[in-house]
Amino acid sequence: MEQLIQTRLHQKIQGYYNLSDEREIREFELAQVDDFLFWSRKTWCRFEFVYCNNRLNKKLGRVGRSSGTRYGTRFLDLVPTKDKPKKRNPSTKTYRYYDTGRPTKNSTKNTGIRDAQGRYTQNRGQAIKGSWRSFRPDCFIVLTGIWSYERGKFVSDYSDFNIRNQPTS
Repeated sequence: MEQLIQTRLHQKIQGYYNLSDEREIREFELAQVDDFLFWSRKTWCRFEFVYCNNRLNKKLGRVGRSSGTRYGTRFLDLVPTKDKPKKRNPSTKTYRYYDTGRPTKNSTKNTGIRDAQGRYTQNRGQAIKGSWRSFRPDCFIVLTGIWSYERGKFVSDYSDFNIRNQPTS
């Protein structure tokens, strides 16, 4: 499964590398962010930050490189009550998401400990620690999986996700 995820991520990044027109590059980056904004309002998402094609990243030689897998959501019903935002995000230029971290090497910490409602829990049923974060300015997001309530696991084929039975926000 992990091999399949890395292959799909690699294909998306290769497609990004092959773009030459500034407009195509920007459209690709915006489409990736749009996917995340849609699915993160419905369920948990597994995603990776990929460094954008800009002057700073070219200078540092990291264009198209992934900075690691993250897990998060923007669906407030999945966020523990104590961590729900007290007020709206005052900035219209940033998107915030509830981040539950990244898996450590040789660990399955973030892969299968969500309950039937998709809430991220530890074995004792306690909500895991998370924090509200914003997108990184020099990166874009590549979605590598969404949490399927029916299957109880992350799926990378979006057509497999039955959106009709999900609560709306």
